Amino acid sequence: AAACTPGAYQCAGNVRQQCTSDGCGWTNVQTCACGCSGGSCVAGVCTPGAYQCAGNVRQQCASDGCGWTNVQTCGYQCNPSIGACCGAQDEACCGSSTCAAPLVCLNGSSTCAADTTPKTTSYRFVNRCNSTHWQSIANACYPGSSGPTQGCGSCTNTAVNPGCSASTCWQREIAFTTYLIGPVPYGSFSQVFHCFQGGSPSNTYTRGSCSSYGDPTSIGWIANAPVGLFTTPVWLCSWTPPATGVPKQFFTLSKAAECAGAGRSLVYEGAYGDPYGYVQP
Repeated sequence: AAACTPGAYQCAGNVRQQCTSDGCGWTNVQTCACGCSGGSCVAGVCTPGAYQCAGNVRQQCASDGCGWTNVQTCGYQCNPSIGACCGAQDEACCGSSTCAAPLVCLNGSSTCAADTTPKTTSYRFVNRCNSTHWQSIANACYPGSSGPTQGCGSCTNTAVNPGCSASTCWQREIAFTTYLIGPVPYGSFSQVFHCFQGGSPSNTYTRGSCSSYGDPTSIGWIANAPVGLFTTPVWLCSWTPPATGVPKQFFTLSKAAECAGAGRSLVYEGAYGDPYGYVQP
């Protein structure tokens, strides 16, 4: 009796076999790289040498195309569009210019690297006596009624400001980062100046240089749109201290808390409710 049907196929382990024309036995016809099933070789699942992401793990296709091998656990994340670890130092950016903080995506190179753009921290100081505004020099404070060279020394104990002194008058609150030059990778920027004296109202922040009779000090650059590092809205408010009656302008990260208090108002708001600009907190 015939051992098999002439021309039929079967698998013997990883080998594909065909029944001889006389039906007397099987002949090996092919060794299957990815295995044999139902008399046919199993097709490869990937392109040899290709990469993919499996969650946070980078995988490479085997040389025979039969499957994936884990090659690297990404420290930040794996970008499926390029099949590579991304976001860490010297690695590619992870889509939408995302890098692990505090790294940034360098413009043009799409590589995550340390941000070497010159910048400064702008602090919010509250004058417990009669004024409030921002300044941008660490560990220094400037009463709103004086020039920057006088500093806290002019905050004195008077009938209007009882109990005030250079050591008790000023309190530092929140802070944000401003950039000292126009860093191209982060989009459209405007330079922000602090005018300590002169103008109407005095002690104002502007997107351009201050008037000639002011004392302009550039505190850096503010983004006009929420791009790159700059995603936190900053608002420009005005406050008229009862003790002086002179309006002061200041930046805040909280419009509701800072611009709606007694004697305060919102100085600028775009047509669609957009803020004055965007900063890095």
